[in-house]
Amino acid sequence: MAVAFGARFWYQQRPVRNTRTAATALTVLSLCALAPAAEAQRSRRRDPDPPPPAAAVTPPSPPAPDPLEAEHTSGIELRRQHRDLEARDLFRALYERTHAARALAWQAGAEGALGDWVNAEQHLATALEDTADPWVSQLRAELTADLAGFRQHVGRLEILSSTPGAEVWLAGERVATLPLQRPLTVRSGPVAVEVRAAGYVMEVHTVNVQPGHESLTRETVNLTALPPPSTVGAVNVLPGPGAGSAPAESGSIHPLRIAGAIALGLGGVGLGLGIYGMVNYSSLHTDYVNAGCDVASPPADCAGFDGGAGSLTLGIVGLAAGGALAVGGLVMMLVPVRSARPARVAVGAGPGDVGVSLRGAF
Repeated sequence: MAVAFGARFWYQQRPVRNTRTAATALTVLSLCALAPAAEAQRSRRRDPDPPPPAAAVTPPSPPAPDPLEAEHTSGIELRRQHRDLEARDLFRALYERTHAARALAWQAGAEGALGDWVNAEQHLATALEDTADPWVSQLRAELTADLAGFRQHVGRLEILSSTPGAEVWLAGERVATLPLQRPLTVRSGPVAVEVRAAGYVMEVHTVNVQPGHESLTRETVNLTALPPPSTVGAVNVLPGPGAGSAPAESGSIHPLRIAGAIALGLGGVGLGLGIYGMVNYSSLHTDYVNAGCDVASPPADCAGFDGGAGSLTLGIVGLAAGGALAVGGLVMMLVPVRSARPARVAVGAGPGDVGVSLRGAF
């Protein structure tokens, strides 16, 4: 700018004497005018190019929630709210789908809170057998302590019997066939054990099972064989004195004998119903007592248990009515009547657990 200003000043103060001098002056003025533009262009070339605008960085999206973890969280929340029955069903369904040891362990915890010690002990022991599960490995010490607590409420029971093919029933459910491969794990304390076998009289033993996984309670139950059906309750009715003194018409049967036979048949049916009612009452009442429903404040789930009152009523009425009819029929069959030939009546046990057969010849 100083050069341009000086050139202009010089051009205005000195006269131009010829054309060459004027051209020279114009050239100098042009160069002076273009100098700032050229300097600015050189400055732009020396400066580095501005960096490109940075690309917009998109923040990563949060991971999608795991539905299995959400179910575990829901089950744990149910446990915290003491809704253990719902928590048990949730973890049971979760384990059936995933077979994860963690779900089985949580299921065992809910069963322990419900007092179902046998299933709680079995399921927690199974979960601890999974050595590859990281959750189980991390909490193995705590889970082992819980298992020891569960085992204080259960015991091991061994049933011995010489009866071939005998079955062991607990709380109305068949649990094993003898001989046992391993002792049964049952709730400690008094346990009603039913042993059944075809052709043998069923027996019910109340066994006091000692608590602890290391203890073992043994009970021997040998059943009594039923007598052959043809020899049970056989009654032969012989003619009384003077029965043949006045023969009746050929082929006729005295009405008293017919009534006695009918009464005996109905008495047998009544006795069969009475026996069935008493046996069914024994099974239902055992389940009712084992569930703890016979106390003053029974658990809430006792509404689904039948104490066996109806079966007891059926047993009492059936035995009373059947016995009365059987005695009456027997008396009518024994009363001497005028008959052309002796009458014979046989009453025996029919096929099946409860049954009565009636055979007669008149």
